[in-house]
Amino acid sequence: MVTGSFTSFFMLGAWGCVYAYTPENYLMATRGMGAAYPSGFSRIGSFSGPYLCASMFGDWNVSLEGIMWVFGGLLMVISGIVLVFGYEPRGKDVELYEDGDSTEKSLAFEAVQTPK
Repeated sequence: MVTGSFTSFFMLGAWGCVYAYTPENYLMATRGMGAAYPSGFSRIGSFSGPYLCASMFGDWNVSLEGIMWVFGGLLMVISGIVLVFGYEPRGKDVELYEDGDSTEKSLAFEAVQTPK
């Protein structure tokens, strides 16, 4: 019960960071859609997670502590991936993606147009 409460507390605390970090990685034209996709996939995880927990507990005979360790380890792996491959747009113009290695601005995102 205590470990579940701590897991819930820290996951909800990180959720605010996700909502702040995700939209700033997209152009203004696609920012809403870019933030909506992760939110939609989180809904899939929110209703499939309890089924996975029940399956791990009942069919695979994993203890409750083991289930918490599995999900905690998964969160740590994902955090490491974001730390290594995450994009920090602070001080950069997202509309004209600026690569850190060159001084030229890439027009990689210019193909996206806003609907009229």
